[in-house]
Amino acid sequence: MNTAGEETLRPWGRYVRITPPGPPGPPGPPALVDEHLRVELPAPWPWPALADVLVAPGSGDAAADALAAAHPGTAVVAVHTGAGRCWLRVGPHGRVPIRLHLTERHAAVHPWPVWASLAHTWLVTGTH
Repeated sequence: MNTAGEETLRPWGRYVRITPPGPPGPPGPPALVDEHLRVELPAPWPWPALADVLVAPGSGDAAADALAAAHPGTAVVAVHTGAGRCWLRVGPHGRVPIRLHLTERHAAVHPWPVWASLAHTWLVTGTH
């Protein structure tokens, strides 16, 4: 399993680093699989515009599409109804997205922001 590290930038922002699985390598910084900025809305400007991953309250594919259109540089958008459902839109605005619909069973394993970061890693590593 990959390992993840998160650095809290603000209460609504996290800098996420994903490293490859396995034992530690040679001395020095670990190899990176993915690193990105994840922002949970509401957040002050300019953070949402800088985010690679946005997470916000909402429901449905239309809400995810609207959030992606408002933030065209964001690669992954997640809208959720709390612990019940989450709609992930994977892929930047202007491209045909990959859509994932998650349920409370997913939320029981990891919170929605973690699923959104996982989707970003999946997108940028080309393992989809």
